[in-house]
Amino acid sequence: GGRTGLVAIVVGFLFFLCCFFAPIFASIPPWATGPALIVVGAMMMRPLAEVDWNDYGQAIPAFVTVALMPLTYSIAYGIIGGLMCYVAINGLDFIVQALLGNSPWTQPGFQAFLSNLKLSPADIPLIAVFTGASKNASDPPTPPTAS
Repeated sequence: GGRTGLVAIVVGFLFFLCCFFAPIFASIPPWATGPALIVVGAMMMRPLAEVDWNDYGQAIPAFVTVALMPLTYSIAYGIIGGLMCYVAINGLDFIVQALLGNSPWTQPGFQAFLSNLKLSPADIPLIAVFTGASKNASDPPTPPTAS
């Protein structure tokens, strides 16, 4: 949030000061940073205790995220792998539930959400296809047309 130019000036000044300290920091050997990285890694493990390991929709993406980070030497690849795994597992679960007739869109929680928005399932064509709802009880749901 800095809305004035003062933040940019201060950051620029601090970067200028870092130019003088860079040779000092470069003289620190890489093996000396190991203990700090171990402490940071231990602090990153604390949120894993909050993962519901009985819910595979949460547990598998969390495991993939944690396992890929050290194996690929990249935090970004770990996060990407976990997100892709989450979307694949929960998306597949959603599709299977919809095909079995247990569509999440027909659940009471989602119906309450729609009622708070002043919508019915028939107002949203994609939901109407899965729930069988339509504006008129005798009309089949129709996809939206471009206007």
